Amino acid sequence: MKKIKIVFVFLTVLMSWVGLQAFGQSRINNSDVNKFKVYTISGVTLPYTDVQASEPGYSAGLGISFTSFDVFEISADIQKGLLQEGHKKTSALGGARYKNDFINGSLVLKVVPIHFLSEYYKELKEYLNISIGGGVSLIKSDVDAIDIPMEGIGMVGNYNRIDVLFPIEISYSIPVYKSLNGNSVTLGVNYRYYYSTTDYLDGYKPTVAANEHYDVFSQTSLTVNFSF
Repeated sequence: MKKIKIVFVFLTVLMSWVGLQAFGQSRINNSDVNKFKVYTISGVTLPYTDVQASEPGYSAGLGISFTSFDVFEISADIQKGLLQEGHKKTSALGGARYKNDFINGSLVLKVVPIHFLSEYYKELKEYLNISIGGGVSLIKSDVDAIDIPMEGIGMVGNYNRIDVLFPIEISYSIPVYKSLNGNSVTLGVNYRYYYSTTDYLDGYKPTVAANEHYDVFSQTSLTVNFSF
């Protein structure tokens, strides 16, 4: 039910975005619409699974986004990264440990609340560029998990599979360069949390009470954005 609510909220926001485009056309200058951006993204991942021995991994990739009316942004990125647990810490789940070399593609719809303000607040809008959003992702997992001598733990082992995730995120960016024709470079910080409906990110499936929760992970990243 919780996952259905997340999808419902996302679809509601998406429909609102389409409606507000038509409504807002008369109040937005042409210089503010149809902005494209390419960006690099790299950062640290932290998994939260029933292995309960979270360790930092990494992620890095490329993305592209489209900004409409200086308020709404839809972005798509693809990243390669690593999730891992139990190598430096001892897992309470019988010493379980794994590595997941993943490839992840995400589609996210974001809104920049402060950009609803008028042009009178232009400077404020430039330096309080905070966005929030949510979307959908596909993750291709390549998992290597050790077997553990614990009955009923439901060891899955080494496998490749694709699962659906639901990311939510908050971002902040600050301009570092802007040309006379409107092209710009910005630096950003992004926190993204991936909800899932799967227990297949860590190599162990839910056959005992200690391993009954879905696997999730977070990603804290730096971005370099080039808009044109």
